Amino acid sequence: MNTTPQNTPFKQTEIGLIPQDWEVKRLGEVIINVEYGSSAKSKPEGKVPVLRMGNIQNGKIDWTDLVYTEDDNEIKKYLLKKDDVLFNRTNTVDLVGKTGIYKGESPAIFAGYLIRINRKEDLIDADYLTYLLNTKYAKNYGYLVLSVAVGQANINGAKLKTYPIPLPPTKAEQTAIATALSDADALIGGLEKLVHKKRLLKQATMQHLLTPKEDWEVKKLGEMTTEIGDGIHATPNYVENSDYFFINGNNLIDKRIVVTGNTKCVSKEEYNLLKKRLNSSTILMSINGTIGNLAFFNGEKIVLGKSAAYMCIKDGFDKHYVYFVLQSFAVKLFYENEFTGTTIRNLSLKSIRETPIQLPPNFTEQTRIATILSDMDAELSGLEGKLEKYRQLKQGMMQQLLTGKIRLV
Repeated sequence: MNTTPQNTPFKQTEIGLIPQDWEVKRLGEVIINVEYGSSAKSKPEGKVPVLRMGNIQNGKIDWTDLVYTEDDNEIKKYLLKKDDVLFNRTNTVDLVGKTGIYKGESPAIFAGYLIRINRKEDLIDADYLTYLLNTKYAKNYGYLVLSVAVGQANINGAKLKTYPIPLPPTKAEQTAIATALSDADALIGGLEKLVHKKRLLKQATMQHLLTPKEDWEVKKLGEMTTEIGDGIHATPNYVENSDYFFINGNNLIDKRIVVTGNTKCVSKEEYNLLKKRLNSSTILMSINGTIGNLAFFNGEKIVLGKSAAYMCIKDGFDKHYVYFVLQSFAVKLFYENEFTGTTIRNLSLKSIRETPIQLPPNFTEQTRIATILSDMDAELSGLEGKLEKYRQLKQGMMQQLLTGKIRLV
């Protein structure tokens, strides 16, 4: 891979700076035509899958949640061929325009909310085009030309043909760019599979370690805590900037209290008035809307809102063990029968106090189980962080490669 020399001439275009020997063409100039997919009714079973907008994910075809057709005329008319590029013409504003490439994995046709782009194969590489149509600048162009009706955004074939397409001077360079990005995708895909495998392994290990043995006992969570309560129900006085934050259930993520740009601040005085009796043994849990998000309290300067509960674990019980039990299938099943509310689910403090906790006979065994699961969590967290880093690197690669900042040939 060679970075373009600093003195390589660039020119300004509607998509930004590109090398002098590149050009920007309209998609319509490098394709034969576009085709809308089948509008016939699909069935749960049949001869051939009918790919729909939900089957386009991350530039590829997702072969889950399929419907089928048995109509031979539909199959003949809409049968996909290897390297067909499919554009999602109707979806939400955020998802309209997502594009995937069919690699001939299995015979399939495509549904009416998708457009097949029939390329001039000597002018544009299929993978290169797929990556281009999934870039940020393609998405931004889509925002300019889409229309919205009945809550759905639409980009028709005529508008699709107006998309600006940056083209290197040779198709070989297109292919080299697509290959580099495909290699990055393969690396990310491998890591995604590993993360999925580790998640399944953790679930199986939790199920094994937390299944009660003959000498275990069951206690209610209320018996294992010095206090269980929720946050304030009144609205605090917010301030623009401070070191004190108003926290709700959606701020509790993977053991941590996560402060975002949307997290509101309170003054130190408000914090002193409203703070709850939290300590190093406290577990926090979301109890409104999304139920069961958990975090440990580690001295953060926070005020809890009513969608978060706190549980102060007594000495003699390992808070990390309790944390994992609260994620177990048995507890989630218990809560499913305890929820109140129809539009927004709620979990009462009474239900939390009544939560059944399966306990090993001694603190040492609790800690041993918690340590095994915490180590698995740490490994999984490291892999997830690595995966996110690779995804960000790929986005940077796309920006650099698809605008000629880095040249491969």
